[in-house]
Amino acid sequence: MKERTFRFPTNSDILRYNGLNPKATLDEKTIMHMLNTGVLVWGGETYREAVEKVESIRKKPGQIVILPEKFAISQEDAREGVKSLGLMTKLDSKAVLEQISGKSAPRRLTKEFLQEQRITPAYLARIAFSLEDVENPKIGAYWAGSDDHFHAWTFGRCATAAEMMLMAKKGAFPATGIGVKTLYGNNLAKVKVQSRTAQGVTHEVSFARLPIQREGTKQRFDTWLNMSFVSTDQDFQFVADQHNKLALPVYFASTPVVYAFYGGVRFIRELGQRKLSTNPFPIPANAEMVDFQDDLRLSTLVMHTDEDRTKVRPLGKTEMDRLLGARTTIRGYQSCWFHSAELGRDISYLFTPRNKK
Repeated sequence: MKERTFRFPTNSDILRYNGLNPKATLDEKTIMHMLNTGVLVWGGETYREAVEKVESIRKKPGQIVILPEKFAISQEDAREGVKSLGLMTKLDSKAVLEQISGKSAPRRLTKEFLQEQRITPAYLARIAFSLEDVENPKIGAYWAGSDDHFHAWTFGRCATAAEMMLMAKKGAFPATGIGVKTLYGNNLAKVKVQSRTAQGVTHEVSFARLPIQREGTKQRFDTWLNMSFVSTDQDFQFVADQHNKLALPVYFASTPVVYAFYGGVRFIRELGQRKLSTNPFPIPANAEMVDFQDDLRLSTLVMHTDEDRTKVRPLGKTEMDRLLGARTTIRGYQSCWFHSAELGRDISYLFTPRNKK
């Protein structure tokens, strides 16, 4: 991430970030002029074209991608896609499980199947996203646990939490606090996380059935299946409120939840007794993926119609997630994301601020 702030940019912010006049009015005449002069780059009509255009501007600083209105998602549709899980891929779908074990695949994930096949969340995600249609990209993933709950995450929320984790290590964001400094079995209570957007606001996250297991045992392949959590943040609460509208209630991994998970990883490591064996949440695999997300946020605009007039605005969270999902399907899951509980690899690329201000 290139900036320390998490707030969504305005049109003026994007113009300023790319060295342009932040006071410019982006009306139809100005947009056409900027397209003709190459300042704005047309993003194309397909998700594949859009991904390639956003990737291309990394080599041409100062250019801004503009996407047609077909890429715009209303707030109502975005909320519905998240709370219904309709915009997410199912990690334990019949097609995914049959890719692993053919027609003998179980109807749903079980601990026995995970152990026997030595399955990790990353392996399931790699198969699931390879089967997706790039022109109907998914914003994240979910699975059904044997606890009769869905468990879900989205790309943008997980990536932001990973950035926060590295920022905390560098002193650029408050680290998580552990309210109850005892691990009861595989449960950890009251992990405190500062809000990313509201100064002075702290969220509290508690975990049950954390994926803790000794290395070298088969149980390390199934401990993530039923991990549960509750959080006081609004994003988590919004989806939780929709439980009665779904076949199963959902444990939805908001950004505070994922960041608290990494705080729990650190705390358990400091205890020196056991380690988390699996991380169900994706982390950007390289600088290219982080740059792509930065360019979606800070160098991409989408057209929309307001009162019969064509306007442009920055991408919303779900619109960015769909483009992250499209790139994941095109480039391959392993080229975009990795899963690790101990984070022994270099992840310094997650936070490379442009300045010290």
